Amino acid sequence: MASSMAFQLGASSSSSPSIRPWNNDVFLSFRGTKLNINDVDRGVGVMWHKLRSKKILLILDNVDDLSQLEKLAGDRAWFGLGSRIIIITRDQHIIENSRVDSKYKVMTLDDNEALQLFSLYAFEENEPLKDYVDLSKQVTKYAHGLPLALTGLL
Repeated sequence: MASSMAFQLGASSSSSPSIRPWNNDVFLSFRGTKLNINDVDRGVGVMWHKLRSKKILLILDNVDDLSQLEKLAGDRAWFGLGSRIIIITRDQHIIENSRVDSKYKVMTLDDNEALQLFSLYAFEENEPLKDYVDLSKQVTKYAHGLPLALTGLL
């Protein structure tokens, strides 16, 4: 039986990159007993002890520092045969400095396509309502043309 985990990563207010569970229930289900999630080193150590050699799906979202990847998925030998690791990052440097089997680059929409997609979800029209044109353009600019971000904002 395969196990899965997801981590939302990103820079924290401290000088070191943050690592925190994306879903505490998922993290808790693997460790059985309560652990101080703020103690990253201990939490990661217990997690790998319980998961070593098991087939897993590990999703690392918003990876912005190579040390995050090294800490959570440093060696393929940690995981069982058939395991998959999905790394989501905007930093191409992280992918280039990691052993990855394949890459997928998300295609972004141009400004007009982004505005049309957002309008379809927000207003059920191909264009924003007259009073919301400027706000809609700000929203689509914020989403950087990423389709999931445009539809997920609603």
